[in-house]
Amino acid sequence: LAAKDRIGYLPEERGVYRKMKVCAFIEYIGKLKGMRGSLLKTKVHDWLERIELPDIHNKRCEELSKGMQQKVQFLAAIIHDPELIILDEPFTGLDPVNARVIGKIIDDLHKDGRTILFSTHVLPQAEQVCDRIVMIDQGIKVLDGPIAEIKQQFDPRVIQVEPTDPTIDFSQFTGIASVDSFDKDGCINLRLEDMADATEILRTITQQISVRGIQIVKPTLDEIFIEQVARSRGSDAASATRE
Repeated sequence: LAAKDRIGYLPEERGVYRKMKVCAFIEYIGKLKGMRGSLLKTKVHDWLERIELPDIHNKRCEELSKGMQQKVQFLAAIIHDPELIILDEPFTGLDPVNARVIGKIIDDLHKDGRTILFSTHVLPQAEQVCDRIVMIDQGIKVLDGPIAEIKQQFDPRVIQVEPTDPTIDFSQFTGIASVDSFDKDGCINLRLEDMADATEILRTITQQISVRGIQIVKPTLDEIFIEQVARSRGSDAASATRE
């Protein structure tokens, strides 16, 4: 029981008691974790201010939006100052502004010495939040280590180009496996073949066409995961994962 009180857990599914008022719900969870007295009530109010929900104390949980419920549930998971915090998809239902609020709190908790386990299938979020990752594909661990070290293990496989002429056909260049569509900044991503030399292809492109900008892009966790899938289950599985 003592060990449980040192753990905070945020499940992916909504776990609020819908008919309870917000303050009463969080205080109840705090009491289950051994908290008592007026300090608990004060702490709940202070935390509601911190997560930018200052005016919902007496609202029932069912009256809140999905994003608000997620923030309340997050608060219930950490109200007792746990040493180990387990978060399963903590940003579900949050808009970008509220995701930054929760992300800042997670970062502060980590700096305060808390150990945080963050489970997500959204790898860009893991890239922003985590120091170390474990990647699992179909129940099998495929990578385990600090993010910086993992990225160093993989050669850049993407060149990002902003061409002067948007009609350029990049399939004419050897070593390019596929071309991603233009993004909002007018750039495209050229995914390289396994044995292609990124530096050489970059040099070839700049010699043959006019570009506003071009760079070799470091691999994202998404790309690294897809590469691991390709190694373990083949290129068809990797293509399905990318789609």
